[in-house]
Order: sequence, then structure tokens, then C-alpha cells
Amino acid sequence: MNIIDRILAAMDERGGVIIGTENFASLIGRVNSKPWLIRNARLLEQDGTIVIIPSRGGRGNKTIYRKNRNSPGSPRHKAAR
Repeated sequence: MNIIDRILAAMDERGGVIIGTENFASLIGRVNSKPWLIRNARLLEQDGTIVIIPSRGGRGNKTIYRKNRNSPGSPRHKAAR
């Protein structure tokens, strides 16, 4: 299983949202480094699979990694009326 598959599997386990880069790295398991994980997450963001909401500093603020519900290859999410 490559890193991209592990990232998507971890996001599916957590309901599509992971808060904090350190938490994200611990969920993935054996990761070479945080910059390597972030680089792969940004590749997924360019594909439209996930959305990264960066932290702008401050005490307690953390980066949010969220799975895009309408990403390519997944069924479209129908809005509730």
C-alpha cells in the first residue's frame, strides 16, 4: 500500500477530516518525515481529492485536512432539500 492509499484510508476512517499535521502523521503510520507527508497531501489537493485548510498561526490552531466530497472518481454528493 503506497502513501496515497494510506492517506485516503486514514481520512475514510476519521470521517473525511483530520485535524493537525502531527495527528495526520501518526495515523498514517511509518512516515519518513512530515514534509514528505505534506508534499503528498498537496499532490492530492492538486488533483481535487482533498482540501487543505492551513493554520495561520496562533495558539491551538491546527491545519485541517478534509476529503473533498465531490472529488474526481467518487459519486456526486446530492444536497438535501
